[in-house]
Parts: sequence; structure tokens; C-alpha cells
Amino acid sequence: MPIIVLSGDSLYQKKLLIDSYKSADSKYIKIYSDDTDKLKIIENSIKNVGLFSKRWLIDIVDYDNWKSGDKKLLLELLNNVPEYVYIFLQSSNCLKNFECKSFNLPKPWEIEKWILYIESFMKNKNLNYDENVPKILWEYIGPNELSLHNEIEKLSIINKKITVDDVEKLVHKLASTRLDEFCFALTEKNNEIYRYIKSILNEYEPLVVTAALARHFIDLLHIISNVELKDKYSWKEITSISRNLKIQPSRVARFLGFKFKTQKISPINHLKIYDYKKIRETIISLYKMERLLKTGAISEVELIDFVKNFSEEE
Repeated sequence: MPIIVLSGDSLYQKKLLIDSYKSADSKYIKIYSDDTDKLKIIENSIKNVGLFSKRWLIDIVDYDNWKSGDKKLLLELLNNVPEYVYIFLQSSNCLKNFECKSFNLPKPWEIEKWILYIESFMKNKNLNYDENVPKILWEYIGPNELSLHNEIEKLSIINKKITVDDVEKLVHKLASTRLDEFCFALTEKNNEIYRYIKSILNEYEPLVVTAALARHFIDLLHIISNVELKDKYSWKEITSISRNLKIQPSRVARFLGFKFKTQKISPINHLKIYDYKKIRETIISLYKMERLLKTGAISEVELIDFVKNFSEEE
């Protein structure tokens, strides 16, 4: 009667654990909070084990979103689970009296941990790659677990050592294009930001957008804390700041208003319009929003309000 609570925010690692329980003679079903007959499905599965399959795997994917009354009825059902029924409760936190396995992703700003996570996944797939490939993958995709795994799966079909050149040719730039442009549009006070956020939310989950914003503002906080305000910065100064702060040169240049010859937009020197206190408060707000999004306490509406309020502040 294994009942296992899967806590944390790594959906992929949870999937790997559940897959490890699957076999040729097992039946796997997913249960969602909005399934009107979810309790009946679980009850029938418990009663009929052995009739149609030797093993049932029941994956309750969003337990946190269940109503309290349904949770109580579910826990009563779980008191009489046969030996060959495996229940997986996906929740943000562990539950009392049940075995719990935690699968937590690094925080969006923990870049080194993300790179180690990418390295671990590539090694588990027995991929041969150049040393800088995980770092480049992070720079292209950012803290998006699903997209990282999808792009690494794409790279795995290469029958040779994976190089940085392979990444540049084959990997879709997720974090460094649309999301980065959106973040800069916000901090550069782009008049089209309200239209922009609606477009972004059609492509990405609110948590992904919030993570991208957090990374953007943390980079800006590091620059505000360590760079002296000047009217102009040379490329030599940009590259030096990039090395010291471990932020991509192109991002440092954009934050400091450095314009490349071929660049169509005119970047704004962020040090002229933001201070440490303002950016620190913004990061704290994003952390709180991230936690509430994970628990389902708020939706994308609050993220839109955040963007609107930030863009309208003087």
C-alpha cells in the first residue's frame, strides 16, 4: 500500500520517480482537482485492482487544489488501499503520516546550482559534451525545467560530442530572447508593456515569467551595488563589469545604456532611474508572488497588475 507524497517544484523529477514504478502489467491514471468524479475513479481503482491489472498507479497531480471536503474523503479512502495500488500525491509540502519525497529546483537566481542540475541530467543520459555546454544552455533557456529537458533531448540525437556550436545552432533561445526583451521593456518603461505582458503570458506560464523577472532584477541589483554611475561606459568597462559580476556582457551593456552600432533600440542607463532600495523591494515582491503562484493563491491577474503598477511608477 505505498502512498507517497511528492513535494517540491520539479515536475520532471517527480515524473521520473513515478515512471520507475511502471511496468508492463501496470495501469497508470492521472487525477486532477477539477475531475468531477475523481473520488469515484480512485475508489473503483482500489476495488478493482487485480481484475484488469496487477498494479495500479494513481497520480494525484494537484492535491493542493482539492477542496477541504474532498481531501477529507480522499484520506478516508486511503485507509483501505490494497498492496498493489500505488498512490502518488503531488503537493507543495509533505503531509503528516505519509512517506514524502522532495524534489526541489534551484531558485531562479541560483545560477551555479542550475548549471550543476543541467550537468547532472546530461550525465544521467550518458551524453558527451564540451565543458561550457551546460552554462550556454542556462544562458539560452534560463530557469525553465521543462524547456531545458526538451532541448537536451533534442541535443541527445547528435551522435558525437555536443559542442557550444551545436547548442547555438539547434537550441531555441527561450530566456535570452522574448523573456529578456520583455524584462528590459518593463525596466526601460516601454509604452507597449501592457500589450507585451499579455503576449508573454500566452507563451509562458506565470511562474516562468516571474522567475525571469526575478533574475532580471537580481542582475540589476548587483550592477547598482557594484558599478559607479557614469554618463557613458566603454566596452572595456562593460566586459570588466561582466567578468566581475558574472553577468553576460550583452546584459550589462543593456543595463548601462551602452548601444551597439547595429542596435536599433536605444538602451537606457538603469543606474540613472533606479536605486538599490527600489530594486530590492521589487525583488521581495517577486519572491512573495512566486510563493503565492505556486500555491495557487493568486493567478496571472496579479502578475499583470504588478507589471502595470511598476511601469506607471515614477
